[in-house]
Amino acid sequence: MTNELSSEEVIETLGLEPLPEEGGMWTRTLYDGKSSAIYYLLRRNDFSAMHRLVGDEIYHHYSGDPVEMIGQTPVVFKRQGGKYRVQVETENHQ
Repeated sequence: MTNELSSEEVIETLGLEPLPEEGGMWTRTLYDGKSSAIYYLLRRNDFSAMHRLVGDEIYHHYSGDPVEMIGQTPVVFKRQGGKYRVQVETENHQ
């Protein structure tokens, strides 16, 4: 027996709703004009459409299959202690 919730149970528990145009299910938990925090869930046949980020994003992966991040700017994942830090490489970065 597993203690993990099904995706439908997570959606109900967190009050997630469809995210128009981008795909997946979401709810915002913080917005202060400078930063935003959300819960986001992709079910087996969902997708996340390519979109431009207007600010920093922090990702927490709680459960489920591995996630592959695809971007137009090179991204480097650096291990710091027991966590990974994402570093975006720009054209001016050596």
